[in-house]
Amino acid sequence: MTRKLLKVVGVILGLVMAAVGGILVYGSIQSSNDVSSYRLPAITASTAPAIIAQGEYLYHSAAHCSACHAPEEFASQRKLSPSLHDQRGGHIIDAGPFGKFIAANLTADEQTGLKRASDAQIARAIRHGITHDGRFSLIMALSVGSFSDQDLTALVSYIRSLPPVLNSVPRSELGVLGVLGVLGVLGKALFPLYKVHEQPVPAHVAAPPRLRAPPWSGDGISQTVRVIAMAATRRVTP
Repeated sequence: MTRKLLKVVGVILGLVMAAVGGILVYGSIQSSNDVSSYRLPAITASTAPAIIAQGEYLYHSAAHCSACHAPEEFASQRKLSPSLHDQRGGHIIDAGPFGKFIAANLTADEQTGLKRASDAQIARAIRHGITHDGRFSLIMALSVGSFSDQDLTALVSYIRSLPPVLNSVPRSELGVLGVLGVLGVLGKALFPLYKVHEQPVPAHVAAPPRLRAPPWSGDGISQTVRVIAMAATRRVTP
């Protein structure tokens, strides 16, 4: 009787493990889907100094881009780099079961940066979380808020002004909870289903030209929890 019960339990566990494995494989495939056909915002970078200056303010404060895309030695310590224009990326946010997220190189380097990306592709990555090579970025979709067209133009203009830095960055990897989130298994309150969510475009809000240190602190998991909390209250549409 005991042996028969153990066999039944073993079969059930095997089926559960197979189901979970199948879900994870499917989620991994879904996370690499090509969404490059998604429409591009009508945004064109400007070379006007005032617009680039506004973009610099937004980049280092409201958009907190430098919290992740600054050189690793500064991003890992939550400090602004002495050279604010060095946004070579490479900072790793190890979020445990959520995944390992690696900040991209946003400089104008042709091989490892955004030199080959269009202005509209950069704008789409900020607004919709779609990378310039057509992949959906879960961390970008959840961690960056909506910007008006005027502010988005300023952000793209500043990014375009960043000098090239050769720095090859590997792709981010989703963990178990990240894959389940992609599939919507954990619920819409925490993770969106794997689709691009539309966000209302806000009105432009003027701000003084000041900089402050990146807002994030703590380890990768705590940062991810903060991002999820933001998504639940601000970013995810029903």
